[in-house]
Amino acid sequence: MSKRYNPLALAKQKQEWDIRSKYVRKKLIDLNMNQRELAAMVPMRYQYLNDILQGKRSGAKYWRRIMEILEAAERNERP
Repeated sequence: MSKRYNPLALAKQKQEWDIRSKYVRKKLIDLNMNQRELAAMVPMRYQYLNDILQGKRSGAKYWRRIMEILEAAERNERP
């Protein structure tokens, strides 16, 4: 049996991704940091980070680390 298409579930996923992506981009601007620097701190390829922020990849295992790094950078601490 095939999976059923649920537009509400997909819309919710896109909304969650969009909120997280905007938050990360705003924090990068506030911290005067670019995606390459953040990717190096995670560590991951900057292309993969870009795909995550554009919603092309889920990046589920990296979100917690990304948020930890941004919060630590905001407090001027080493992650």
